[in-house]
Amino acid sequence: MMPEFQDTAVVMKEVHSLFRAENDCATVADTKVLEHSIHEHFEQKEQEIKATIHALTCDIKQQETSPEMEELNTIREKSEWLANEAVSSAQAVKEMEKEQKELEARLQQLSVENEKLVQSEKQLRSETIVDAPKVAHSLSLYKNISRVKWDYDAASMKGVITRRTEVYPFNYPEANYDSINTLWDLIASAGQSL
Repeated sequence: MMPEFQDTAVVMKEVHSLFRAENDCATVADTKVLEHSIHEHFEQKEQEIKATIHALTCDIKQQETSPEMEELNTIREKSEWLANEAVSSAQAVKEMEKEQKELEARLQQLSVENEKLVQSEKQLRSETIVDAPKVAHSLSLYKNISRVKWDYDAASMKGVITRRTEVYPFNYPEANYDSINTLWDLIASAGQSL
């Protein structure tokens, strides 16, 4: 349905009557004054809030630079440093405890090895006591048969082979297969001169 011309005319008359009313102009003027007053009040309150915020900021800055705040900051820094040191110390203690356990295990292992060595030493001493006379007799026998007199102070393989009237000196820089065979040959040739 289309609006009819009559309806449009009625609406237009009402709009016209609204705009022709003289009290509306006063209302609009009062509204403008009220709007201006509200705007001024808003700006005044905004300036007051800015001044309050600025004053509070200055107070905070002044408090932050006060000796009490500096002392509090120093205490806070020391507290943080001590907390870090406590963490580092705790880690160092854990590492030392771990190392201590490892050293205790190594000490236990060495104690077992030491006990074995003590037992081996006891066994060797008892064997030496039994075998020492046999070895001494064998060395004496070899000395009498070969007639070799060793120079124990020399750094090399040095000494003499003695026969009744002759002395055969020898001196080899090191004991190796060739020098030992040469010494045996010397002992054999000295024995033939008897």
